Amino acid sequence: MRNIVKSLFVLSICGILLTWHFNSDSILPPEEDQELELEIVETYYADDSEISEEEALVIGLGAALILGPMVVLPIVLYVWANSLAADQPESGTRNSYTASDASASVTSADNDTLMRIMWQHAEDDLNWAFVVMRLSVGDYTYDCSTGGWDDCSIAQDGSDDALWETGEFLTLSENGVNFASGTTTIELYVTYRGTAVAGSSSVTVA
Repeated sequence: MRNIVKSLFVLSICGILLTWHFNSDSILPPEEDQELELEIVETYYADDSEISEEEALVIGLGAALILGPMVVLPIVLYVWANSLAADQPESGTRNSYTASDASASVTSADNDTLMRIMWQHAEDDLNWAFVVMRLSVGDYTYDCSTGGWDDCSIAQDGSDDALWETGEFLTLSENGVNFASGTTTIELYVTYRGTAVAGSSSVTVA
């Protein structure tokens, strides 16, 4: 029994000595360890501060690709917006019209011809899609249209039904609604693209 204990003790001592031997090469004194850290740091910064011509070219191209669109895009958008604004028609028109009685008798029927409208001064053909024309009699207002679906119908003598042309005159009639019987004063309201068109504000028909 005593021999077994001695053998185990000897083996433990040998194991400790072998472990210390294998690890003793990786242990550095504190002074050497600090010097090694300084050398690594100095080498890193020395290598990082040196940029080759190829690296500088790559960095320059990258900056140009990133910053270029940021500079060019606002200029392109500005030019595009100005181009769109130049292509847009004016909000109104300098045209002016005059309205007069159509010289037809106004009766109790619902299809009487009421008035004629002619240009007094015309520079533009007006697109009917942007024209608003209304007649008012007393407290009642009636919309006019070229399509025949409103209470007031507009007849044209021009060649293009989509336009109120500079050389044409219009004829306004009742369209299924009798709103003028006998002598009647009719107020006119005409706008183009939201701006009032200059012209007669009222016509008395009989």
